[in-house]
Amino acid sequence: MKMNWKFAIMAFAALAMVSCGDDNGGTGGGGEPDPVEPVFVSPISTTDNSLADWDALPATAKDYVVSLTSNDGTPQPALLSAKIYNDQIYLNILAEWDAELIDITKDVPFHVYLDADNSNTTGGFASQWAIGAIDILLEACIYSAGELSTYNPGAFLWIGEVNAAGWTWESAFDIGAMPLGTSQVIGNKIEIQLLREILPIVPGETFGIGIDIQDATWNSVGKLPNGPVDETANEIVQELAKVNVDPTFYE
Repeated sequence: MKMNWKFAIMAFAALAMVSCGDDNGGTGGGGEPDPVEPVFVSPISTTDNSLADWDALPATAKDYVVSLTSNDGTPQPALLSAKIYNDQIYLNILAEWDAELIDITKDVPFHVYLDADNSNTTGGFASQWAIGAIDILLEACIYSAGELSTYNPGAFLWIGEVNAAGWTWESAFDIGAMPLGTSQVIGNKIEIQLLREILPIVPGETFGIGIDIQDATWNSVGKLPNGPVDETANEIVQELAKVNVDPTFYE
């Protein structure tokens, strides 16, 4: 998935006009060619069977990449690392899991948690991170009963008390209504690309994010960000990572 759906619609409309023709020969009536709308192309692709595009990001994009690494001794260590990058259209995630801790012959649920408005006065789910301000949960399996799946998640909105813990979510839209995400898995890494504009709450220019991976019993075995442990072997729980949207228009 490389093109914003709005740009795609505009492109199809332009093709239709060309095929039907007009009285001015496509000059707009003034003798000049009609302007060509630029098309946004994300620097990240989930259809190239490669993860090299993360290393090849333009310098302007690299400034907006958030890199996360698991802390030694953390109680949920199955996610080793992640990179998160939001261009103008897509939320892009590259996550690596510990192959010894994840059984891909069974279900492997993967969650993306978003504090869409970057505010501690909305949202909830204070069960994994220091502040329960998560507005949106995205949920799908990387593997389903051992079969590789495309990461096209369901979207859920927090409906519980603000900053509360627990599991209180309501489905925001039908998974099949419009594809929200695409993905590719290479080894023990998944690259996910999510269409930001059709999320039930469109994240602002700065937003919070956390991810987790679960076992077949739907218990979290890895999360990022995660914290180190203190002298009593308890995790020092972290806040969500903060992501800034790259405003650059890539063609």
